[in-house]
Amino acid sequence: MSNNFCGNCEHLSLTEQEQNIAKRKGEKYPIHVCNKYGKQVFHKGNHPNIVRLACCTEDNCEQP
Repeated sequence: MSNNFCGNCEHLSLTEQEQNIAKRKGEKYPIHVCNKYGKQVFHKGNHPNIVRLACCTEDNCEQP
């Protein structure tokens, strides 16, 4: 997996697999959030991969 994607990062609020399980159960599934920085992360056309925040690898995001 590319370093440009979150993969199974421990800071990801909800992995794609967890979101799919919730969807199959009929639950409303929440958005993907980086818990380290408190910011939403997106697929940006790379589904099922979730694109890392631009500053993640640089570790210069402002933490909440």
